[in-house]
Amino acid sequence: MQTDKIRILFLIPDFRRGGAERYLTDFCNELIKNNDIEFQIGVLFDLNQFNEETSRFNITYIPYKTFRLFKQNSNFHFQSLLKSFKPHIIHTHLYLAEFLSAYYSDPSISYVCHCHDNMEQFKNFSFFDLFSKKRIYELYEKHFLISRKYKKTNTFFIANSRHTLQYFKQALPSFLENNTKLIYYGFHFNKFKQISPRTISNSRPIKIINVGSFQAKKNQILLLEIAKKLSFLNISFEMNLIGDGELLGFIKSKIKTYKLEDKVFCHGIRNDVEQWYKNSDIYIHPAYYEPFGLVFLEAMASRLPIISLNGKGNADLIQEGKNGYLIQEQKPELFIEKIKLLIDNPDIYSIISNNGYVFSKDFDMSNHLENILGFYKEIISRKRI
Repeated sequence: MQTDKIRILFLIPDFRRGGAERYLTDFCNELIKNNDIEFQIGVLFDLNQFNEETSRFNITYIPYKTFRLFKQNSNFHFQSLLKSFKPHIIHTHLYLAEFLSAYYSDPSISYVCHCHDNMEQFKNFSFFDLFSKKRIYELYEKHFLISRKYKKTNTFFIANSRHTLQYFKQALPSFLENNTKLIYYGFHFNKFKQISPRTISNSRPIKIINVGSFQAKKNQILLLEIAKKLSFLNISFEMNLIGDGELLGFIKSKIKTYKLEDKVFCHGIRNDVEQWYKNSDIYIHPAYYEPFGLVFLEAMASRLPIISLNGKGNADLIQEGKNGYLIQEQKPELFIEKIKLLIDNPDIYSIISNNGYVFSKDFDMSNHLENILGFYKEIISRKRI
């Protein structure tokens, strides 16, 4: 092991199909090209849906046991990994990984908590929390993190949107206020880029696409309401939904109830999502909470105009009327208004399509990697002595 390399230990619960997991996969595939960095990944659960993409990584399984109140909590596998790898930085992704990192806090290590969303466990106390066992437990866990880790180490927080940054500035103790930083996600621009300009025509069915997991906050039911109204207005379209999740069966049943089987199609998880973008005309996103949204960058790189509900974090990406439209209310007619605007005005469609393409270039993973590496060097220089 070369001592001049920066050693980074990433912790993440597992590699299921999700935004944080995909981000870390893409990031590490870029990081592995850097000869000045050595990294390992610790996973808490033995689940990997990115087997091919993570095949070059050194991944260690560190089985996680449920945290026990008022008892000694330990993890032999994690402790052994710390002793053998001796990381300069521990960079956690998602709450459970952040919580585990507090078991063996070390002032000589710099810690980074990547805030992929507004982790509810960090919410400030309110009177009504007294009536919720779940919230009381979460408040104890927050106290555990502060006392066992944050007061003893240099811990820094990366937020992926202004909305998440503001949340953590309010939720964290005041002594950590200057340890929070906004760094937007990066993605592999070249994988999704559509070189030739797009055109649209009302003489053929409009192809609409959405990519996302089927869970409550993604709000795919709103897509079906939009589809119903498009059908009622005799607007010819095809809507393709990419993804999987606990509510997929519910959405499929609603497609039948609404008699949209010949209009709306669920395709599950796809490994060729860039081709689905390529064969589409408009990207629609109905999520009522979206911490950031890698799919927006992918769609923009594919030159797809975006029509999205304001999900808080995605407001950083969508420039109204320039690279897409941000809808403020969950009303299907507001989405349809923008769909018709794009269909009936090919020049506007072309401008928004091209603007999104240019905008997304700045988020290429190579640029993002430089930002993160600069941040790593900065926090190492500030570590406790």
